[in-house]
Amino acid sequence: MKFKILFGIFNVIIIVAFVSILLLPVFLVGSDYALLFWESNWVLIIAFLLVLAGVNVYFLRNWKLFTFLETENWSGLKDYLEHEITRRGRAGRQNVQLFLHAAVLTSDIAGIERLETHLTQTSPGLVARFAGDFSLPHLLSAEPERILSFAESYLPEVSGDASEWLSFCRGFAYTLKNEPLEAKVSLIGNVQTGKNDVVVSMALYLVKQLPLALSSQDEQVVRDARNRIIDRYTREKWHEMVERESRQLYILAFRGLLNDVEESLFATEG
Repeated sequence: MKFKILFGIFNVIIIVAFVSILLLPVFLVGSDYALLFWESNWVLIIAFLLVLAGVNVYFLRNWKLFTFLETENWSGLKDYLEHEITRRGRAGRQNVQLFLHAAVLTSDIAGIERLETHLTQTSPGLVARFAGDFSLPHLLSAEPERILSFAESYLPEVSGDASEWLSFCRGFAYTLKNEPLEAKVSLIGNVQTGKNDVVVSMALYLVKQLPLALSSQDEQVVRDARNRIIDRYTREKWHEMVERESRQLYILAFRGLLNDVEESLFATEG
């Protein structure tokens, strides 16, 4: 109900303020001069009315969406957004992102897979845009070929955090496949050039678990990255950073690994 009340208050305040501005010249200089004022500013009046109408249309069009959000009805929100995206073709970034979060909150991982399949056919750019989040079902499957296929499909299309994440996924897949040389190449790349400290730390941990000897150059890369991480974070600050990163859905696939990473970094602290 808060949303409906705020919506009503917004309209009342805006309309009262607008009418007050329109009528102010009548009280200050009389109706004749007020008419001249209105005639010379009719464009602003029309623009205001159009903006007001646009805002109201937006809210009315998304009334169900805001109602589900207000009541925290995640199951209803998920079903509504799936219908909007797959049946009505409203696959905007906001709808896709909200659906992904609602699917996780309702433990409907299969729903994320359904959406990926649909968007791959209709809006593949949106799958690339949220490639990190769409990687979650693949990672939870623990099927290395599936993880590898997804990562390599979208790596050429992404940048920044998404690129770092998919590169790590590729290294993780090679680890599951028991192909340590290929895993090392991908994971060392994360360690050496990565800017996301969660991804770098997980890559560091997996590199150290590989059943092969690292070259002196790779050992130096690993040592430098580890020193940078432990100099930057205390255990408490590490928790805070991981919590911030946990807004990314794909982190959910590695909560257990992150506990091991934390222990390897801070076991001797204090």
